[in-house]
Amino acid sequence: MNKKHYTSYVTLLQELILFLLLSLDSVFGKNHPQKRKGLLLFLGEIFCICLHRISQIILSLGKGEEDWKKWYRYFQLGSFQEEAGGKILLKEIIRSQKDKRRFFVVVDGVNIVRSSSRFPGVFLQPAPPTVAWKKGFWYVQRFFHGACLTERDEKGYRECIPLRFLTSFSEKSKNLPPDEKPRKLHERALDFLSWLRKELIRFGYGKTLVVGLGDGGFDQNIIWKGLPEGVVWVVRTKRNRALYYLPEEEKGEKGRGRPKLYGSRAPKPYEYTRKRKDYQYWQGKIRGKVRTLKYQVRGPFLLESVPNQPVYLIIIGGSKRIAGNKEKYRKPIYLLVNGVKKGKKWDLPLDIEELLESQWHRWEIEVCHREMKSGFGLGDKQCWNPRSSIQTVQWSSWVYGVLRWIGYKNREHLLEVPMIGKWYRKRKRRWSIQQYLQCYRIAFWHFGEELWKEYFPQDMGCRDDRGKNHGILAKIWKSIMGACRI
Repeated sequence: MNKKHYTSYVTLLQELILFLLLSLDSVFGKNHPQKRKGLLLFLGEIFCICLHRISQIILSLGKGEEDWKKWYRYFQLGSFQEEAGGKILLKEIIRSQKDKRRFFVVVDGVNIVRSSSRFPGVFLQPAPPTVAWKKGFWYVQRFFHGACLTERDEKGYRECIPLRFLTSFSEKSKNLPPDEKPRKLHERALDFLSWLRKELIRFGYGKTLVVGLGDGGFDQNIIWKGLPEGVVWVVRTKRNRALYYLPEEEKGEKGRGRPKLYGSRAPKPYEYTRKRKDYQYWQGKIRGKVRTLKYQVRGPFLLESVPNQPVYLIIIGGSKRIAGNKEKYRKPIYLLVNGVKKGKKWDLPLDIEELLESQWHRWEIEVCHREMKSGFGLGDKQCWNPRSSIQTVQWSSWVYGVLRWIGYKNREHLLEVPMIGKWYRKRKRRWSIQQYLQCYRIAFWHFGEELWKEYFPQDMGCRDDRGKNHGILAKIWKSIMGACRI
């Protein structure tokens, strides 16, 4: 390993250890045993090669001969502080941003597959893996996922970092923990936006504009009515959404009765797509490729039962492309964004180019869901009470966010490090969580023991007597060599 690669791995490991030091008191638990378990479980997520279950993590830590109940008890007692973890991650991300005028966040709902009807908040849903002629069902829990997008780099890449992972259970849900209340997805979205604004003000970034991106499920009048100040809301909408023009100003003396709240009915969004001459074109670099989009901006309009918040309609035109011998068609996309008043007129809150580019990156949260479920074991951990069934999901999401954020910060250095295996090409700009985990493991195996002893005391799991005990990393190495699927 040359000197440049050595520096890259040491910097990555130092950043991770310093972040864990910041989180030690407020996130991992209240007393010392809880903090120790939480810290070791975090390390186990890095070194776990197979399934990210608690039993597999115990083996990867070299603790297979110990009592396994205490590890499960960490989540049963609710030791992990999910909100505190989100605050620390948010503070580190906003501090490292160069442009603090805007902060992009993405919201979405995600279903976690469960194995029993006794889990809190579960409901039946058609199971996609079953055969088409005999559809089956499985139990799922619904969660709300609030994440942020990193700053756009020179090649048009962004990454999605989870901030909050909250329950979204219905009012008919059973077996809920005492501190969990039924909340719908759009209610959780409002809670998340309010929490985000409150924390940004507390950190000294009250002037930062929060730009929220969501799919069609978050086009709810309740959200439009209750948007916090300093939030731009961009969501997909239906092609036949009911829109109204602003009421015309009355000339002369005002007549009797209440003034008009709405103007006349506006055309439906899909009707504007027939006017092809009204399309404008935007060309930008997204994910390393130059892409061209055609769009229209219409408005301002009013939504039914929301007369005080004008919105603008953005239409992204459909496109055709040839893939092999087939012609594929992409349908038009309809977006709504809240307007801002500039003087006496209403206008878009951001440049149209910025809105189009950010909407393209909204799909990053779907990529994040796929990675957390397939490669990081979201929802795989064994649960023994209602509280642990929620805590384990929130824990996996937070650990994923921390590892991805620390890796993203040091990505420019890690891009220079060649990948293991000659059949791989050079590292791409868009990394998977497995590539980040590979770098963490290499860094720990080469330099982890010395750095770990420098920052943490002996009773955190690292001993000095190498004659009797080779340290925690030697145990981890042995357990990785004997990894198995259980």
